[in-house]
Amino acid sequence: MEILKALLSLLQSDKDRLWPRPSSSSDEAVFFSGFVTLLAEVVINIRTPGGSPIKPLAPPLLECITEISKPRLPEKVYEVVYHTIVRYGMDFEEHLQAVAKETTDVRASVETLYDCFRAIVIDDATSDSTRLRMLEVIERRAYGYSMPESCLQYYQSAG
Repeated sequence: MEILKALLSLLQSDKDRLWPRPSSSSDEAVFFSGFVTLLAEVVINIRTPGGSPIKPLAPPLLECITEISKPRLPEKVYEVVYHTIVRYGMDFEEHLQAVAKETTDVRASVETLYDCFRAIVIDDATSDSTRLRMLEVIERRAYGYSMPESCLQYYQSAG
């Protein structure tokens, strides 16, 4: 539990220093996206002694993913977002729904995240490969994270 407290403390105290901005260097943005990957692993894989997800970490993870899902960040950051959502999307939304019973703004925050993905898709500076990844993420959610094989083949062949 000390690790979890340290993660939450880091998120709260160093937010201005850690969080990337469009003007951030590629190294800064990649560092933060690595932190988001670690946080996703913790949120999805670590449970309380009763087997429940650790609820206090799900909303900060959503906020972190939303923060690195802004247009005009380095391409490597979008790769992290893509792999995180592809790997944990359904589990992550289930965790957020468990939290949503206690907080009502979670659904709106998830919609904001997907609005960010759409903004990346339509941004002129977005590369074709990132645009394709973000479209796949959006479509995976539309299919309940269980896309038909033909869709998966399309994205694999197009990438």
